[in-house]
Amino acid sequence: MHKDEAAKGFFVLGQPDRVKIIKMLYNRGSLTFVQLLSLIGCSEEELKQHLDVLIQNGFVSQNGSYSVQKDYVDELLDFLRTPCGCSK
Repeated sequence: MHKDEAAKGFFVLGQPDRVKIIKMLYNRGSLTFVQLLSLIGCSEEELKQHLDVLIQNGFVSQNGSYSVQKDYVDELLDFLRTPCGCSK
């Protein structure tokens, strides 16, 4: 992963409800819209908007229910864990 791609991913997660959605899906597995709505505590419209952004940016997939793309989230976290070859 390149730093620009990582920055874009972290920018998408710069909203607390999106972080909560990703955390719920990462740890609980697939959830329906209704389940997410009860866990997240925002309006239906807000949840729909958050899910649309997360889907468009590769964090979440939808196949009846919503699932996190663990490989992408793990890659984003690994970007932080991996030392760079920077001289400073």
